[in-house]
Amino acid sequence: MKPKVRKLRLVQVGVGMMGSVWLSLIKNRKDLEIVGLADIDTVVIKRLKNEFKSSNVLFSKDFKKLISKLKPEFVLDVTPPKVRSKNLAFYLKNNINILSEKPLVANKKKLDEIVLSATASKSKLMISQNYRWSTSSNYLKEIIKNSKYGKIKNINVTYSSNYKSTGWRSKTKDVFLLDMAVHHLDLIRYITNKNFKSISCDSGHITKVNGLLDENVNFEYSGTWKSKSNFTSRAGKWIIRMEQATILWDGDYNITVISSNKNKNINIKPEVKDKLDISMDKYVNYINGTAQENINLEDNKHTLEAVFAYILSNKSKKTIY
Repeated sequence: MKPKVRKLRLVQVGVGMMGSVWLSLIKNRKDLEIVGLADIDTVVIKRLKNEFKSSNVLFSKDFKKLISKLKPEFVLDVTPPKVRSKNLAFYLKNNINILSEKPLVANKKKLDEIVLSATASKSKLMISQNYRWSTSSNYLKEIIKNSKYGKIKNINVTYSSNYKSTGWRSKTKDVFLLDMAVHHLDLIRYITNKNFKSISCDSGHITKVNGLLDENVNFEYSGTWKSKSNFTSRAGKWIIRMEQATILWDGDYNITVISSNKNKNINIKPEVKDKLDISMDKYVNYINGTAQENINLEDNKHTLEAVFAYILSNKSKKTIY
């Protein structure tokens, strides 16, 4: 007889477009129990009550009252970043564990406030950077970590799509950097295991970023939501130049290593589950004390600090160190 799986009780705050994606994943998990759903939109609340009418789930527009009543083991926050910064202050003050969508907050000042509050809190806070969990990005990370091709010299990442912002995104300045480029910049950090040293950004029709990583590794990034052709995968198109080889990644499941001896094509098996679901796996492990990766705020703040440095560089037209 299999041992009974202990379910973690959670409240989800924010059940709009992205929140609905999260909710559909959570409903199919055997290790989680949704005990409360909060959203400020009465239409959303009405829809949720109909969807969960045969359950014991509680609903509210007031997430604070809901959390105080239910005392969940963690909160999943899928609200817009400007709203989330206020929510985070409540969670951290009350030592509530949090899995948050990205971007965590909308500006550097709010990030500094949250980092300070988190230091004094017992909350376990993780930001879901789900692009990290693709089988391809982790295969690439291992190639670089254990490589016989020498050190990294240069990284070039290009992202291109045609996407029209809606909802909070359509009302947010620098939204491409905050909501999309943040994925690619986090991937650069994750795959190389290096942080950013200097940053220069020019954000117009195409956002262009360049600078240095640790050990003076050059990087170049360009991305847009306004392209009409040459679309890339969501993870972008990558060129990593190393001392003894060049590595090409299509952002999906194809990696090519070009060296003096031969070209090696590697086809990667896709993930067995959605990358958001893997993010949840990582967070459940974090709560249970079995996390194997550095996934806390201390790690992710470096990605956000880089994003805010890009925004400052774009405004000042200066390189930020």
